[in-house]
Amino acid sequence: ALAYMQSRYRCRNGARAIRRDDIRSMVAALKNNECVWFAPDQSYRKKGAEMVPLFGIPAATNTATSRIARLTGAAVLPYFVERLPGTSGYRLVILPPMENFPSDVPCEDAARFHRLIEEHVRAVPDQYLWIHRRFKGLSADYPDYYRKAAPERARAASVN
Repeated sequence: ALAYMQSRYRCRNGARAIRRDDIRSMVAALKNNECVWFAPDQSYRKKGAEMVPLFGIPAATNTATSRIARLTGAAVLPYFVERLPGTSGYRLVILPPMENFPSDVPCEDAARFHRLIEEHVRAVPDQYLWIHRRFKGLSADYPDYYRKAAPERARAASVN
């Protein structure tokens, strides 16, 4: 349901949606001087993902933003949307184009994005999409942040 609503609202003003795995269309749109919205903070499959810290926890991260920017020469402008109090609407904050971006190291570029996201989330933590399972697929060295409580722990918690 969330994906449907996101897609519906993203395309309501005549914009077209490009699937996240359709790099060819993204590159063509950027070379055609179109704006492309891309979510570098979303969790991606292991294929093509690098583990880049987000809030100090390794997160499978797509590093395509740097590669696409390098390939197309597109400027990268991070932005954030904030809900205003009550029903007064939203505020869109568009940051200046990232300087010295892309670098020669896509993982460092992804870490720069993560630091921007962390800064914004710390400013308005209640507005981040915390239900998104951002820290899945970690190695055995890290806890499973999404594991359900063991049945005996759940039973003990319900008794107390």
